[in-house]
Amino acid sequence: YYIVSNMTDFANATSQSLDQLNQAENKLTTMLWHAGNIVQ
Repeated sequence: YYIVSNMTDFANATSQSLDQLNQAENKLTTMLWHAGNIVQ
């Protein structure tokens, strides 16, 4: 049970990290897109 609970915690932490990475990537993409529009 302990191992299963640890794996669940690990999976939750991993998915949260991936969500944060995804959000950061989206922000970066948006910033780059705006920067590209300003340059043009």
